[in-house]
Amino acid sequence: MKSIPISLLLVFGCCSLVGCAAFITYPTFTLYPGQSWDMQAQNGDLTHFETVAIQNVGCQSGELLDIHTTKSQARSYWQPGLAGAELHWILHRDNRGNWHAVTSLINWDQAANPGIPHTINYIPLNANAYLIIPGRYRGRVTRTGYANWWADFNGQTSSCLKGVGYGPKKLRWTARFSISNVDTTVYKGPALAAEQFEGCWADGETAQQTKCAHEIWYFAPGIGLVEINSVWENTIIKRIN
Repeated sequence: MKSIPISLLLVFGCCSLVGCAAFITYPTFTLYPGQSWDMQAQNGDLTHFETVAIQNVGCQSGELLDIHTTKSQARSYWQPGLAGAELHWILHRDNRGNWHAVTSLINWDQAANPGIPHTINYIPLNANAYLIIPGRYRGRVTRTGYANWWADFNGQTSSCLKGVGYGPKKLRWTARFSISNVDTTVYKGPALAAEQFEGCWADGETAQQTKCAHEIWYFAPGIGLVEINSVWENTIIKRIN
């Protein structure tokens, strides 16, 4: 198990003694291509993750990362209950170091679950649309943005769907960033908590919200994603390797 980084110890130690001063430097939280790991729920279900650097997917180019997610059985995360669910969640890193989701490529057992898009391009309407990790953490903050969905129900495609797919559908996205302790097999200590609300109404973005997509992703410095609390699906998975 990795130890708590000294930079985080300094942050919490200084805050407890003198308050959070402007000179305190928070660690950088980010994602890394070339990773492969498993996350496990309390019932033993496994979800597998891989991160792959890619180019020119959807309507976005530049520095792109595919978070490829597969699972051991239908009841597992991602999309508990959706048989054969598999996700390529494509993130883009902008020139400020922020990671935003820009495209979803989705696969599943279509005979059992018709009517779900195979491809979704998120077209940002402002700088906070689908913000997953800030380029620099400077303290607890909430960021709200909007994006248009362009979807293809017929198959996966690397093409930009803007103007040719089904859409646009305007979706609200809110991300709340803070530091929270985690306890996993690979890391124990403070981590970046990225609480995400998708398609919620403004006064419905509450801690216990289960009526719309609501998850908390935890990122450990130097490691990456170590825990997911899918609040709306009543599922928690933790990294085990």
